[in-house]
Amino acid sequence: MPENINAKQKCVVDAARRLLATKGLHGLSIKLLVKESGVAAGTIYLHFEDKQDIVRKVHASMLHEVAQAISQNHDSEKPLFEQYQIFWRNLWTYFQQHPNTLMVKAQFDHLPKGTIKQGLEDAKSSFQVVSNLFDEGRSNGQIKDLPEEVLRALSFETCATLARHQLLGLVELDDKTLEKCILASWQAIATPSNNLGKTEK
Repeated sequence: MPENINAKQKCVVDAARRLLATKGLHGLSIKLLVKESGVAAGTIYLHFEDKQDIVRKVHASMLHEVAQAISQNHDSEKPLFEQYQIFWRNLWTYFQQHPNTLMVKAQFDHLPKGTIKQGLEDAKSSFQVVSNLFDEGRSNGQIKDLPEEVLRALSFETCATLARHQLLGLVELDDKTLEKCILASWQAIATPSNNLGKTEK
């Protein structure tokens, strides 16, 4: 959760997140939030401008959580592919432990473009370790010279998609298959000479 959020706001944001996972954006209401959070409507409006402001805060808190999870045990001294594997596994583990996040993420995909873009821009510093990996890879020729947004879509968005498919029972990935998925997503962003995960000669 971002540091600039107080206890009451956190209570409402957490409740909104649960409701978004089960009711969707259109099913979220202040009345339901009052019931789910135990916070009075007047207090909610004291801390938030409106429902959209609450949704923006949920979006920000999720991005902050994901950024913390993905950077666990990160070591910038490791070869790029090993760093990438750690990021990917961390993200996968986080999604397995927080399945509601996947359902809420699906709701956020329907937010206005400006809201999504602004949320990602605000969270950019939280994902600096990922940006650093892409920057280093592009500069030394290990990663394709593509915009960061494209590299994210080809790599870590793949993780989110597969995790959601597993949650919905559309796929079942064992550890061996998961490692193949990590390698395949790396190959999507790596230059030809590095597309088998061999980032160091």
